[in-house]
Amino acid sequence: MTDKLGGDYDDLQLGDSSLRSSDEEVASESGDSSLRPFTSFGTPFRMTDKLGGDCDDLELGDSSLGSVTPFRMTDTMTQQDVATRGIVIKTSPKTTTAANSNSQYLGDRFRLRIVPSCQVLNYCHERDPLTTKPDIGIVEDATEDLPFTSYECEKIAEIYQVSPEKRLRGKAAAISAYKKLLRQVHVLHTSHHASSNLNNPLASVLQLADGSLTLGELVTPGWRLPNLHEVFISCCETNFTVTEISDNFLSIAVGFLCAGARSVVSTQWSVEDLASAMLAILYYERRDQNLSRSAALQQAQKTLRGLTGAQIRVMYFEDLDRYFQERYGKDTEAYAKAFHRLESCCQNNSPFAHPYWWAGFLSQGLA
Repeated sequence: MTDKLGGDYDDLQLGDSSLRSSDEEVASESGDSSLRPFTSFGTPFRMTDKLGGDCDDLELGDSSLGSVTPFRMTDTMTQQDVATRGIVIKTSPKTTTAANSNSQYLGDRFRLRIVPSCQVLNYCHERDPLTTKPDIGIVEDATEDLPFTSYECEKIAEIYQVSPEKRLRGKAAAISAYKKLLRQVHVLHTSHHASSNLNNPLASVLQLADGSLTLGELVTPGWRLPNLHEVFISCCETNFTVTEISDNFLSIAVGFLCAGARSVVSTQWSVEDLASAMLAILYYERRDQNLSRSAALQQAQKTLRGLTGAQIRVMYFEDLDRYFQERYGKDTEAYAKAFHRLESCCQNNSPFAHPYWWAGFLSQGLA
């Protein structure tokens, strides 16, 4: 394990996840180096040592590390529809923003990175590092029904000056074009519908313009992508899986790692369109500041959950409103729906405080 960590012992491989301390270092005695990742200042590493002992009050994702009632989708079902990247769910702003703004989460103290298995981590480490300026490709809103997705991809294209031929928009996002783009770029941002299949994980799909790309296809030799370095899958359920077939996780995110990617940002549940768009933009702004993937995601999540409706109105409302008017026309149902979602967000004091809006995104592979 120490060989795979490459000497950076702030990264701790615990089970299937890597916890990197953001404000404390993990050290060890200068003796047996094989124990180094699991010791803290010469003593065996204990989670309670790093979390300050009061684990019952520290929350991870939707629940704290102790006696808790986990967050459940049924807790928030009302008659208000909210568009997600995979399914339509029923949510209530009153319940989904009820998280205490003073709550401390595990991600506040650590940069979290999931490792599906030692074998997959080994694949990632064995690949050559990227030494040139990366070519970036974007796949966006393949079914043309996610208004904030299009805005998200437009802003990311502006940050990285992505050329039009490296963007697959709407009906252009066909399976053959998707495969061709993946062979041309080092970094892929793919933002559209997706869904997992718990009964048959290999049937989990990315929904593209002319059909679905399954996990089963993605892990075949025809989809080997040796130049692919980094993937951000801004879609639903791309790391949501339960399987007894293998000791390894079987998810679309793992499929990209096996195909060639060194790092993947993916989702654990059905994520909402507006929140996901803002999180992705915040993430890439921080990546552009040379933060690592896990650090950029950590900072983006903390920023998103802390935004007030008033701040969103100042920072995004005018730009989004102008974008939707140009895309849809002001007197259209599509514009009215997008405007209503944006306005309701701006009227909420803490629209994205609850973990549902941001905690579903996680980083996998290399940091």
